[in-house]
Amino acid sequence: MNRRVSSRSLDDTGELVPDSVTLVSPPPSGLDTWSGPLGICYCEVFGGPPWNEAAHTAARFRERLRLKSMRPGFRIVLALEHGQILGFCYGAATLADPELESWYAAVTGALGPGVTDAALTDAFELVDLGVIPTARGRGIGSRLQDALLAGANEQRAWLMTRADATEACAFYRGHGWLELGSFGPPDQPGQKLLMSRRLR
Repeated sequence: MNRRVSSRSLDDTGELVPDSVTLVSPPPSGLDTWSGPLGICYCEVFGGPPWNEAAHTAARFRERLRLKSMRPGFRIVLALEHGQILGFCYGAATLADPELESWYAAVTGALGPGVTDAALTDAFELVDLGVIPTARGRGIGSRLQDALLAGANEQRAWLMTRADATEACAFYRGHGWLELGSFGPPDQPGQKLLMSRRLR
């Protein structure tokens, strides 16, 4: 039997989704409140293979999140249940400038300026999406992604993930993301995969 879903806005008090999960979208000014729990959630999400992120990377993640929160169009969506963060998804408008984006030259060199410009012009970057292992299989990742992209004003969205992250790649393909190419040392783990999806 289907359970009723609240129609409250994400920008208000949160939107109830099945399984007692609440989606909330805090403003950038309120991220400090969530910084510690988000760092813990990040390590739990990406602690296993192929990511193998160690606990000390939580500080690096929080700094990346802080910097992204200063970008135009920044949005973050959290999935909460009984006060615990089960997952998160965030992103911001792309600044397609080699001097501002450290990865831009690498992507352009590997995939060519045509592919890069087509993917990253008027585009929203989905930076991180993750759900803790014990909460997977409940559709939370799909709801986080959909809620985040619903608030984007750009023509398309893009993301980078690891080519050997088979579950993540399958998730994105199943949600309409197209592979544009991979880059990085082909004989080493951690090769990056660039994916894109139209929003408008």
